[in-house]
Amino acid sequence: MKTKFKKEKLTKKEWREAVTILRHECPPHYPVKARRVKVPDDIYGDTDLKELKNGKRFFMIRVSQELSKAETLEVLVHEWAHAISWTSGHGRIRDHGAEWGLAYASAYRAIYQVD
Repeated sequence: MKTKFKKEKLTKKEWREAVTILRHECPPHYPVKARRVKVPDDIYGDTDLKELKNGKRFFMIRVSQELSKAETLEVLVHEWAHAISWTSGHGRIRDHGAEWGLAYASAYRAIYQVD
């Protein structure tokens, strides 16, 4: 017999609080717009550097709205680390290399309040 467990979702308030903490504790080079959205089934989230017509840049972080609370926070921290480690030479740094790892540790500490 299959049992269906309801996944506890992150509330809008908790989402805003997490994003505010990251903006304050781990600011990337450009502003960040973080959204919970419907994404393709094969990804949990992504980060992209966008440029407006006026030349201003910002990071767009998308996180799947279908994830549980714990998964949502984990993906947000993961994607925020990409924004922190992203530089003008983005193509030259490894997606999950040492620089990203340090950024991930910083974002993780901010969200989970680990000293």
